[in-house]
Amino acid sequence: MSEHVRYIELEGAANVRLGEYKTQNGQETTWHRVLRVDSLHKLTPADKKVLLDLTK
Repeated sequence: MSEHVRYIELEGAANVRLGEYKTQNGQETTWHRVLRVDSLHKLTPADKKVLLDLTK
C-alpha cells in the first residue's frame, strides 16, 4: 500500500477512511476510490464539503 493519508477527521462520523484495500483475490482497490464511513446519516454539511473536496 502507498503512503497516503487514510483517516479523515469529521464532526459527524468517527470512522472515516479512504481506501486502497486488499481484495479477496489478493489485488488492491485503486487509491481514493473506496470510502469507509461508519455513520453517513450523521455527516454534517461541513463533513459533506470535506468529502466532496477530496474528489477534486
